[in-house]
Amino acid sequence: MRPEYDVIVIGGGPSGSTCSTLLAQRGRKVLLLEREVFPRFHIGESLTLFAPEAFRRLGVYEELAAMNYVQKRGLEFVLPGKSKKIYFAERCKHETHSQTWTFQMPRARLDAVLLKNAEASGVIVRQQHAVQRVLFEGQRAVGVSFIDLRRGVPAQPESVYARWLVDCSGQSSVINRQLKNNCFNDRLLDDKIAVFAHWTGDFEIVNGETELNFKLCVHPNRRDWFWWFPIDRHLVSIGIVIDRHSIQNRHCSLEDLFMRRVAETPFINDFFANPSLRRTENFRSVKDFSYRSRHYYGDGWVLAGDSAGFLDPIFSTGLQICFNTSFKMVDVLDRSLDDGIAVDAHAWQEYESTVDRLYRINSTLVYKFYQCGIDFEEMERGWSLLSGTTWISPILLLRFLYHGAQLILRPRSVIRSWARDVLFGNVQPGNKVADLFLVLADNYEKLCSRKLASPAPRQHFVDLEI
Repeated sequence: MRPEYDVIVIGGGPSGSTCSTLLAQRGRKVLLLEREVFPRFHIGESLTLFAPEAFRRLGVYEELAAMNYVQKRGLEFVLPGKSKKIYFAERCKHETHSQTWTFQMPRARLDAVLLKNAEASGVIVRQQHAVQRVLFEGQRAVGVSFIDLRRGVPAQPESVYARWLVDCSGQSSVINRQLKNNCFNDRLLDDKIAVFAHWTGDFEIVNGETELNFKLCVHPNRRDWFWWFPIDRHLVSIGIVIDRHSIQNRHCSLEDLFMRRVAETPFINDFFANPSLRRTENFRSVKDFSYRSRHYYGDGWVLAGDSAGFLDPIFSTGLQICFNTSFKMVDVLDRSLDDGIAVDAHAWQEYESTVDRLYRINSTLVYKFYQCGIDFEEMERGWSLLSGTTWISPILLLRFLYHGAQLILRPRSVIRSWARDVLFGNVQPGNKVADLFLVLADNYEKLCSRKLASPAPRQHFVDLEI
């Protein structure tokens, strides 16, 4: 059947709106299908320092700046008996004209702006259109089957066709539900559960040069941790990440466990002592949220954003990886559409390598951070990367020491800049700190090869009962 569109994008979140906007701006005929009605609730409100650059590229910076209240200027690690503040300004003091803060607002607002921008750029946006499955002719993706939820239940499935499909449907990736074992839980970070909500009360968030507006509060067991950050003048996002050991040894609901951890965690217990504090919606939860895909593209289809993978939110890198992968993917897809080539193997393999590299580096970074007891100062010493690591071969150890020696010869300002890019998911070619983590990733993958050979397939996300 003759395709009606150049590209169909599944999902209207940040990845879907970014991809569709950039493609439409290049003259492509794009259809975006989104199940929900925007604005809608979504977790993941905290951004990295590199997000404003993405917003400028998309042409929405000024609009977001006008509606944003909270300025995130870094993050503070709060542990029992000590704390460590990391200022964005310190990490980029050698860079002129660099913005030293980023936005922090409800995702409902942010995502709505990005989707509206896509439509203004020429994208045909259809909300309340739920994609049921991707249609294939042989191995090639040619279209989608969807239901128009506005027509009520039962609604008859409809089909639409395009030259390429971009799956940005998020953690419940449509394509990964159809492909056998293409998506799996991360081998290092597959034992976590997050429970979260928004809270309001008689308090007021202020901005200032010393106000970081982000706290990562570590429980005394040094495994579980809370995020706390404001997203408006009188609204904060609070959630806890709990490991499997804590879950297996509980004798209460997740909500009760949440409140018990509140009473035991520095800063969080003081904040909840405010009698005016109240939740603005029900608790939500998600389990085993760290995952990635074996393949990020195929004949006529490609994964981007959370459909491709997601990592532990400890460094707020989710949206940054989403933007980076989306920008990269659009360049390759636009060339493929120009050339009329079903799959430009070299360009798409480069895209897959870039995406996989980002996930491998950040997965290893987060894993080592947990090994350090969620102590940034311990992690920053560097030797923690070597200590506690079982090396599967002397060759990998020598590679690690070689890359470490390369860092010793570099100016400290350069090393800090590389480390900052790794920390916030914005790794560029030539980053020597990233090379160090890739060696660690190679080592862990070989150590976990038996587990990695048959990882637990990830068919869908199921929210836990609170």
